[in-house]
Amino acid sequence: LVEYLNGERRHPMWALGCVDYDSGSDLSAVLTVLGVRQATRAGLLEAMRMGRMYAVSGGDQRLQLELFRAAGEDASAESGETLVGARRIRLAARLISANGSSQQVRLQLIRAGTIVKEVRGTTPLDMRYVWQVEGEESGKTYFRLMAQSADSRLVSNPIFAQWERSEEHTSELQSPDHLV
Repeated sequence: LVEYLNGERRHPMWALGCVDYDSGSDLSAVLTVLGVRQATRAGLLEAMRMGRMYAVSGGDQRLQLELFRAAGEDASAESGETLVGARRIRLAARLISANGSSQQVRLQLIRAGTIVKEVRGTTPLDMRYVWQVEGEESGKTYFRLMAQSADSRLVSNPIFAQWERSEEHTSELQSPDHLV
């Protein structure tokens, strides 16, 4: 993902669920869950191309990602999408159990490879987080989720964020009046 942000890759690497068939694993134990907008072949392919999906293991006890969204003042983005222009980003996530049971869960929000927030609780589990760009002229980053219960593990695809130097930040740097 860092290579994609640095322009070294044309497309990001997406998380996909897969099973080592040779080990005799249950093929339903690991899934790739797609966020389709249309229940058509084209809709499935678009969701895969755009990264609107997550990988999860756990069979009937698996976790389900009900919500993962980043929002700025004027726009929002979900897995695989890019939030452009926001220097203050509000992130929200919600995990449930696919079979409706209550499960103890550890949910981690990761920004550019570093855990920025971790919550532990019982499903349904909500997480909220606000990230503010501090003193950076322009930049790019990503956020992703990792969750684990006794029977399930979930990895989301990232939400990307990209911002430019704000005029407010530029004027603060050019004018020494704020130091008086």
